[in-house]
Amino acid sequence: MTQNIPSIGASTPPKKATRYTVEETEELVMLYVEDPTPENVEYLSQKFVRSKRSIIGKLAKEGVYISTAYKPKYGDKPVTKDQITADIEKLLGIVEGGLEGLSKAHKQVLLDLQNSIKELVETNK
Repeated sequence: MTQNIPSIGASTPPKKATRYTVEETEELVMLYVEDPTPENVEYLSQKFVRSKRSIIGKLAKEGVYISTAYKPKYGDKPVTKDQITADIEKLLGIVEGGLEGLSKAHKQVLLDLQNSIKELVETNK
């Protein structure tokens, strides 16, 4: 009697990703536009049995996805190092791009420098 033993290295083929149908896409967009929140994305991922990343990707491709704004730990509006450097240049009266390499410094160092310069400017007025 021969046993049915799978060969070494054989595995089940990976599950092929299914595409969204036109109807699914229309319903997905309609439901998302009504309530564009992360909670709704979670609901849609369960409803359509897809990952959240898949839902977000499809909504982005359809041009309706609204990403949630990044908020840093301290709650303020995020500012890039280039924006901080540009502000420092402005405070010091330096031509834009004059402190080009400064933006490579640590962000906290740039923020401290910016605050110190602002204080100096305010006290010298």
